[in-house]
Amino acid sequence: MVEEFSRLRFCVFGEPTYGVDADSRRKLADAILQVQDAADLDQLLLVSHDDAFEGRIEHTVLLTKSAAGGTAVDVQ
Repeated sequence: MVEEFSRLRFCVFGEPTYGVDADSRRKLADAILQVQDAADLDQLLLVSHDDAFEGRIEHTVLLTKSAAGGTAVDVQ
């Protein structure tokens, strides 16, 4: 899959660490980021509900439920 997308220089991962134990999540995050570099991808779009990628990517959009019942959006 990564080979196919690498020609586009863009790759999407939806919940890649779902159901993976904590130690393996970090290893998988490392592997995905290494593949991004190795494939010379311009963009990597990643959707995740855990913090395995926190602090390791350039831009994030964090969505959380607000106390008022809406959705709070934090773009970093």
